[in-house]
Amino acid sequence: MPYQSITLATLQTRLAERHESAAFWVAEEARLAINEVLRVWQLLTGYWKVQVSVNTPAASPWVTIPGTLFLPIRVQWGTTGKSLLQGSIPSFDNGRSTWEGETTTTSGLPSTPTDWAPAGARLIAIWPADNAGGNPLLVDGLATTPVLVVGGDFIDVSE
Repeated sequence: MPYQSITLATLQTRLAERHESAAFWVAEEARLAINEVLRVWQLLTGYWKVQVSVNTPAASPWVTIPGTLFLPIRVQWGTTGKSLLQGSIPSFDNGRSTWEGETTTTSGLPSTPTDWAPAGARLIAIWPADNAGGNPLLVDGLATTPVLVVGGDFIDVSE
């Protein structure tokens, strides 16, 4: 089925239709429960995705991701579109103990970042760090789950 906009009011009405004779909650509790279910659904399915562009910091491996993306999945070097290889902070530490101080101008290292690792919900590390900074990284990942506040707020989902 095609995607459609479903409002909070519609979801609250459908929830009310499922109880037998009397609801044991108030409208605010229903709204909070609906938003919690959407968060769990997003966590389990990764339904809402987003791609953001962030600029690399100068000579630092730590890149902060904007709030619209809460879990990075793939990172591309924006000038070429080449995907960076995913690693982990422990693998970086075990493989190259000096990785945090290495940049694209360090002798013997690649001239662009080649690896990335998730370091938190909105933080990643790249190796080697971009010495000049300001170059774009394209980060694909899971979007922050929409929060429904008033009856007219909507989400785009299929039935």
